[in-house]
Amino acid sequence: MTSFRIAVCGYENEASDKESTHVELTVNYDKNRRIAYLYVGPLQVADGWETRHITFGGRSHLTLEAMPRLNRKRLDALLEQVKYQISDKTGPAWDLLEAVRAENGLILCHYTYQSKLIGVC
Repeated sequence: MTSFRIAVCGYENEASDKESTHVELTVNYDKNRRIAYLYVGPLQVADGWETRHITFGGRSHLTLEAMPRLNRKRLDALLEQVKYQISDKTGPAWDLLEAVRAENGLILCHYTYQSKLIGVC
């Protein structure tokens, strides 16, 4: 499981949940369905405790690709793709983040992506 978080800066007027401090994006492997998927969900971090808000019926999962067996390097590569899509504000990962953000009435802080790749001159 690989993940990263984006901080919540504020809430929209009609937001029902005004306790979330972050949105967590997790790339994980489902052994039964043999897929790599992205999970996006709100999270509250306070006093060293993490509280996850689990919702049913909402859109929070996205299948990224079929994966016959667990490949941690591929999960890391998929997480890098997700980070790029979020910073570029394009692609299915961005669409899922926007759906979860709108569903929970969250205003997210600006996210920028720094690639791990180093250019060689």
